[in-house]
Amino acid sequence: MLSRTPPGFADGRRPRRGIRPGVGLRFGTGGGHAADALAAWFMLREIEFAAARTQDLEAAGGTVTLRVPLHKAATGGQTELTMRQLRCACRSAVSPLCPYRLGVRHVERLKAAGVWFRDGPLFPDSSGATWEKSSAILLFRRVLMAAGIQTTAVDHTGAPVQLFGGHLARVAGASWLASKGVSTYMVPGKARHTQIPVVLHLLTMVGYPDVAGMTADLTDGFDMLGELRRGTGWKPRTDGRYANPASLDTLASVNWNYVRDRTSRPKTGEYTEKLLAELVEETRLGRVVGPTRPPAGWNIATVPLIDLVTGADRLEDENGATKVRRGEDWRRAGHNATVKAHDVPTHHFVDDYVDIIRRVVELVGPEQAEALRIFGHDLLNAYRQWPVKEPAHSGTFLPAPNGVTMWFHMAMCFGAAASVWNLNRTADALQALKRVLLWIVSGHYVDDFNGVDLDELAPGAFEGMAEFLDQLGLQTKPSKAQKPATEHIVQGVLVSITRAGVVLQPTPARLQKVLATIDTALAEDELAPDVASRLAGRLNFVTQSTFGAVGKAALQPVYSRAHDAAAASVVPYVDDGMPQAIIYADAFYQPGEVRHKAGQIPAEVAVKPGTRGQNGWGYVVRIGDEVYYDYGVAPAEFLHVFSARKAFIYVLEILAQVLALVTMGRRLPQRWLAFIDNVAGQWAITKGYGKDPAVNGILASFWATASLSDWLPDFRRVPSKANVADAVSRGDLSAAHRHGWTRIQSPVASILKTLARAAEDLEFAVNGAADELVNLAA
Repeated sequence: MLSRTPPGFADGRRPRRGIRPGVGLRFGTGGGHAADALAAWFMLREIEFAAARTQDLEAAGGTVTLRVPLHKAATGGQTELTMRQLRCACRSAVSPLCPYRLGVRHVERLKAAGVWFRDGPLFPDSSGATWEKSSAILLFRRVLMAAGIQTTAVDHTGAPVQLFGGHLARVAGASWLASKGVSTYMVPGKARHTQIPVVLHLLTMVGYPDVAGMTADLTDGFDMLGELRRGTGWKPRTDGRYANPASLDTLASVNWNYVRDRTSRPKTGEYTEKLLAELVEETRLGRVVGPTRPPAGWNIATVPLIDLVTGADRLEDENGATKVRRGEDWRRAGHNATVKAHDVPTHHFVDDYVDIIRRVVELVGPEQAEALRIFGHDLLNAYRQWPVKEPAHSGTFLPAPNGVTMWFHMAMCFGAAASVWNLNRTADALQALKRVLLWIVSGHYVDDFNGVDLDELAPGAFEGMAEFLDQLGLQTKPSKAQKPATEHIVQGVLVSITRAGVVLQPTPARLQKVLATIDTALAEDELAPDVASRLAGRLNFVTQSTFGAVGKAALQPVYSRAHDAAAASVVPYVDDGMPQAIIYADAFYQPGEVRHKAGQIPAEVAVKPGTRGQNGWGYVVRIGDEVYYDYGVAPAEFLHVFSARKAFIYVLEILAQVLALVTMGRRLPQRWLAFIDNVAGQWAITKGYGKDPAVNGILASFWATASLSDWLPDFRRVPSKANVADAVSRGDLSAAHRHGWTRIQSPVASILKTLARAAEDLEFAVNGAADELVNLAA
């Protein structure tokens, strides 16, 4: 939900980010006391305020220091303490609200009253005893009432409710510091403040390239609409998906229509009660403001707390377990359409961790392979640990039969496109610090951090990663912590380190859920959209642990391999001296006088059926010291099945690769590197699937052949000018003759006959095409 104005409460109040920490009470004839102001300066929870002891405070030499519990479970006076320190803020004149002056005055008053003794309460009550937790909250409320601030409201039943609780001083101090431009903030509900100045200092110290951008976002909050900052080292976008953002005026119109439609038919659901409890808790923690009035001009009646309803996303974690998450529809509400992104966030997938493990083995030697350990941590409430710049851009509504409530997020939300970019930028920064300062060999997939090290070093790296994040005020999930071991589940894939290599397998629980869903769909001859969506998510994890991209182009290979002898994928560690091959392939299309690269046909060039035979393909393959090549034309009757323009362009690019690999199949070693000069073609063949069923048949048949041949393929992008197959595809054989390359006769007609059938029959593509193609090798 979008609002052009700051949110206001449903009863007409404005939300407060915090209370100025300068208010104080006077008792009797004494001077203004400093307890409430010190609590705000040091951002204390009520339990920390009540439990603090006299030895925890030191005020000398212009500096005031307070020892506070290291985490929420600890209390003042125990050994698990950390230190917060503030300097004198006075300038030309002494300020009574300076933290150092407050500390000195507070100690003097306690000594004058005869209640300053070791292990005595730092903030005693009127009798000199320790405050009860509830009494400490009452003290703060008395301060607010003395300042003329309303502390209660009335709920929908007419009952009074308190607006301020035990985190009052904590939120007030952080909000006031933020209002003064101090680059620090905290998300309530955490054991300690987010140490933004420390993070920025460390990033500067290690020479991180995006310090300026991170400083702005971590100080002011992250943008949720509009142009997004570029990530460090991220690849540029080439698909144009986020190149044409919608304007705020368009968003306002789309958003209002969406909200009006959804609020006109409110309904409760299975998870209503759970979502209500979550929202109320987040409001208490300060991550959400509300309930609020609707934006000006919206003809919607809102109410305070009612039986709340919101969307729920029924998701699965990496182990296949069901989890429920509040699902706010940022796509249909129009927000995601406003995003402009120039690049693609870097994610470390399972293959990347395999590469990390192999690299470590290369450094320490194959004999040390079984001494390696995998470990990992998962950030807690990853998106919710970071603030938004404009809460008015992050509204949400919760419809119910008897009314609608509206709220505004103070922290980033799950489901927003901007959240993905913003969170990955912060995760990249944290990753850089861990690598440089702690020498941890690790990667991250959004908020999941995994690392690899030798058995004697892994425990220290595992604990050091958690302690480092904790010191920065970032919480991790204890339940998701992966202690060092030779086997762990990474992104839903069971990764095992063995003497032979890295073994990847789907977890039994996830595989069983996939098979059960497919069995049910086949038995009932029905696959509902929501079931299909969940199945696609599960398959995405499963296919990471099958060979290459087998199974990505169709459901049948996953089903058949699971029931058959589906071997785990084993990736060897290092080069054992086996020969390797390099493949260059290229294709073009020439409908008239101008020749176009297959993957670079301009949009204004029509791809007419009658001109599809005017093409060419070529490849150059180097195996050891021998170089082979071939070239030719793909007949129009074969290309006719690829009716869609994009499918035709893709298949030309892919066909050149497949012809080379099938023809040279018997001569190719297990490991080979193939270069392709078109990003879209590279992406399609690497993923193993696309949107066109006919192209999927070609891709599925290729990857099934790769699996049967036990290849370890690697497709890489190469600039067009560096693609040596470019000239060969055009019939320019000058380089081939000059260097003495050998031309090999590709069985084109037979290969295309098999591929044509695969393009129209996915089951054949994965279960029969590979046998035919392997036997066609020259």
